[in-house]
Amino acid sequence: MSAMAAAIDGDKIHLFADAVFYDEDGTVAGIHPKIWQVPGLNASFISRGQARAFLYFQELVLLGGAKTWDELKESLPLIWQLLDRWMDNTPMDILIAGFSEANNRPEILYRHTVQEDDHLKAGATYIYLDGVCSFGCVMEEADDVCAEAIRAFEVARHYKGNINGFYDDRNECFAHAIGGRLQHIELTRNGERGETLRVWPDKIGEKIQPLAA
Repeated sequence: MSAMAAAIDGDKIHLFADAVFYDEDGTVAGIHPKIWQVPGLNASFISRGQARAFLYFQELVLLGGAKTWDELKESLPLIWQLLDRWMDNTPMDILIAGFSEANNRPEILYRHTVQEDDHLKAGATYIYLDGVCSFGCVMEEADDVCAEAIRAFEVARHYKGNINGFYDDRNECFAHAIGGRLQHIELTRNGERGETLRVWPDKIGEKIQPLAA
């Protein structure tokens, strides 16, 4: 899978993601933003896995009718159940960020459908209230969170892993999986601000070649 990360800095939430989608042989199939707005809320989400998950999640949020972040959290068990069904239990993970009115704080939620390590149980929803969380890269806490994100994503971009490791019905394929561009969203209680921190020279129809940058 590719990479995503988030950091809570006071009353701000920073979200980071690359923008590449690839076929099971590592060929770039598309380059599109992976940080999307949660419909009707001052909140954003990122997903890794198949591209259809983005539209499915947005549709399920709309069907649930949540008007606040806290209402969204209450509706997540049903959303996860339906999303897994719609996705045919395809391996994926999702990160959601927003502001709790009841708790008066920024919050980050994370869920993975596959048991990736001993710390994060598959199917469970985890909440992060401070610091940094990263998946597919290793981001540390830093004074300049954007500079640290660039460093972390660049390091991870050069790593070649088995991109089909979570799929039982696919052959092993070791390839680079982070590319397109590095997107940053700064989320506050007043809305969001977005920017592109890095553009990589990846091309649709070709495999990611970090050393060519």
